[in-house]
Amino acid sequence: MSIGSITSFDRLGSLLPRHVDPSAATAIAEREAERLRRKTAEDTAYTTDLIERDRLAAAAAAEAAAAQRSQETLFEAQRLGQELDAESSDEKIDFARTPRDEFLDYMKKSPGERMIEDILRSMGLTKEDLANMSPEERAKVEALIKEKVEAAMQQATEKELKQDEAAAA
Repeated sequence: MSIGSITSFDRLGSLLPRHVDPSAATAIAEREAERLRRKTAEDTAYTTDLIERDRLAAAAAAEAAAAQRSQETLFEAQRLGQELDAESSDEKIDFARTPRDEFLDYMKKSPGERMIEDILRSMGLTKEDLANMSPEERAKVEALIKEKVEAAMQQATEKELKQDEAAAA
């Protein structure tokens, strides 16, 4: 009789009558051990299944929360868009235009047109603002633009002269 069967026999001592022979006790112990192994495997499979269900439930909850946040963000964007429309109903923003389109349009203009637009922008005005001014205000702004254009041309001329003098020296 092996030591393992003695240990199994001792554990089953209360279940077995005293007159059972050791080989029968070993067989009973082995059957009980097999039953316990099957039970352990079933419990492990059940626990693994529960863990997987918990993981899937957590993933579904996280996905639902993300979808909720996405809906809230979309709602907030729509609300802000409506506010923007209400604030500047006369000023429509063209979202289809890209910065590249704006740059190409800017570069198609003559240097004089670009200079005038830059001066207007530095004054916080647009061509539309200038067109909507009274004749007196418009004349004042146009006079300022003329002065700034002349000053810019004078500076450019002086810069060219200095460069020519430096090159000649």
